[in-house]
Amino acid sequence: MSTQGEHTFDQDILIAGEEIRGYTAGEDLEQGEPLAITGDYEVSGAEDGGPFVGVCLYDVADGEEVAIGGDDCEVRIEFSEALSAGDAITPDDVGTFRQAEDGDDAVGVVNLGAGIGEIGEAYLSATTGELGGD
Repeated sequence: MSTQGEHTFDQDILIAGEEIRGYTAGEDLEQGEPLAITGDYEVSGAEDGGPFVGVCLYDVADGEEVAIGGDDCEVRIEFSEALSAGDAITPDDVGTFRQAEDGDDAVGVVNLGAGIGEIGEAYLSATTGELGGD
């Protein structure tokens, strides 16, 4: 367990990086969960393969301030499938990450692979948003 500022983490999520953002939680959020912007300075869990702003750094309740590790951060995250170093990643529907496929928003790359439900390491390299159009 480590302490960073006023928060205590069961596991360090942030390995390296300085792109830490503060938003308001639009729902209860869990440490390590992929997040998307869902309102004015508000975030909720990211949808499968969709828009992404960063990773929740600690558990918070709906309406609380949440710290988010974003672009240029190396993080420890859970994978919903076995992934290897070099695989592109995207959020999935269960609050973890999977390998990105055609049509997905790739949001980072695996640095240290891991199996299903295990913690791996990744470099976050993109934030994504909704595309315009009909």
